[in-house]
Amino acid sequence: FTHLGSSAIELLVDMLGGEPPQRRRLTPRLVVRRSTAVPRTDS
Repeated sequence: FTHLGSSAIELLVDMLGGEPPQRRRLTPRLVVRRSTAVPRTDS
């Protein structure tokens, strides 16, 4: 599921020709949650 989501996001980014703020917000959140498993509202 994550893989498909990443691919879809990358395709959208390619179409837009840039990195949307949504991707930046989702990526850190997922990484932080999986890495430390602690909710961070800071990022």
